Amino acid sequence: MVLTNVWVKANIVTMTILSADVAARPGPRYRALADAIADAIADGRLAVGTRLPPQRELATTLGVTVGTVGRAYDVAAQRQLVSAQVGRGTFVAEPPEGPLTHDVMTGREMSPVDPGYPAMDLRTNQPVIDCHAELAAAASEIADGAADPALFLGYPPTVGHRVDLLAGAAWLARHGVDCDPDDVMVTAGAQGALAVAVTALSRPGDVLLACGLSYPHFHDLGGLLGLRRHAVEADDQGICPDALDVACRDTGGRLLVLNPTLHNPTGGTLTPERRRAIVAVARAHDLILVEDDVYGLLLPDPPEPIRNLAPERTIYLTSISKTLAPGLRLGFLVAPPALRARLVDAQHTMLLGLPPLAARLFRHWLDSGLADRVVDHQRSETEARQVLARRVLGPLAPNARTEGHHLWLRVPGRWRASALVDRLRAADVHVLAGDLFAFGRARVPNAIRLALSGAVDRASLERAMEILVRTVEQDARGHEVCA
Repeated sequence: MVLTNVWVKANIVTMTILSADVAARPGPRYRALADAIADAIADGRLAVGTRLPPQRELATTLGVTVGTVGRAYDVAAQRQLVSAQVGRGTFVAEPPEGPLTHDVMTGREMSPVDPGYPAMDLRTNQPVIDCHAELAAAASEIADGAADPALFLGYPPTVGHRVDLLAGAAWLARHGVDCDPDDVMVTAGAQGALAVAVTALSRPGDVLLACGLSYPHFHDLGGLLGLRRHAVEADDQGICPDALDVACRDTGGRLLVLNPTLHNPTGGTLTPERRRAIVAVARAHDLILVEDDVYGLLLPDPPEPIRNLAPERTIYLTSISKTLAPGLRLGFLVAPPALRARLVDAQHTMLLGLPPLAARLFRHWLDSGLADRVVDHQRSETEARQVLARRVLGPLAPNARTEGHHLWLRVPGRWRASALVDRLRAADVHVLAGDLFAFGRARVPNAIRLALSGAVDRASLERAMEILVRTVEQDARGHEVCA
């Protein structure tokens, strides 16, 4: 009883410290909380060994979701500020001795468990890294003096230079979108395009609709803009048209963000029939659709984009981040003429224009044929990794066949996703818990997402999958797990 009282008092003190710090910080709440933890450790208010509050209790105190707190704790763990101990909680960690060790070829953090082997970080969807050398080598070729310096040194047009719009239209054509270059905008990746679209088409208090399981940026952006986030029910095929119809009637929402191809996090792709049904609902309710298609090129024969079915109400966006290079922060957007001026105004206000060097490098990759070769390689590599992961996972793998960078894995037995994430982290296998993908107040299944492309190579991925299987099987026979 005495020990319990000590823990309760310590939790109250810690929550008081963090609550005051988080409230004063701008930006996404998970980042604000992670930064508050870092500052409280740095100035001595949180000492080594201090147990952080349980995620649910802290979430209630801060008025955020459990997923937000979990995400903040993950960020703090990545910074080596805290460590999670299964069954006990998350504690302020001892400062690391000396600098982190990194793999000189990949820049990846090396595993503290096995210093000769890279940490298996399966948290971020990204292109597999074995094409980076070829892409980087091509970068030096754009500095040969052939280009007009004014193209790089002056203020760029808000939507991008004409040559970049032509390249964007060519890239969109590879996604199955046929458009006039004058309708294209160069954006700061798909995330920048999404921010421009939602900012331009909504006001504080408006409703933002999205699938209950969505890319976390959808949720964070809605909160940043003061929007009411409403989750639309989905099934194994994706957003349910009947549920979308009800959501539009009940909320008055007029803006839907969706990721219909290789959905993040579930990996599903909407069938052509489901796409047509969603378009019918959108037309009935005068709904604007924001179609995020960053993964479409990873499929050899993807379904027709929703934009082609309803060009008058669809803002289509994509980027090169999942197929070529996320560091360039380069994306493209095409919108109905009636909405274009609002989008251009929003981008001008937010960014003025995009640095043209990234677009110049992309044009070089595109004109030389390198971009298409890399995309072909990414497609075959992601397929090989899906096959490898499913082979090792065996009965743990999802029933439905998926493609692309990630797997959505329902957690088996008595495991809780957060406990499994903590246990895997201790073995240097880093994955994301499903609640990070909750949009609005949606119920989230007990699941984890595995970014298969995050592993440095197939051997690393296979090792990570073996550790995952071994962890689940070992604890399925015990009683200590999942409490």
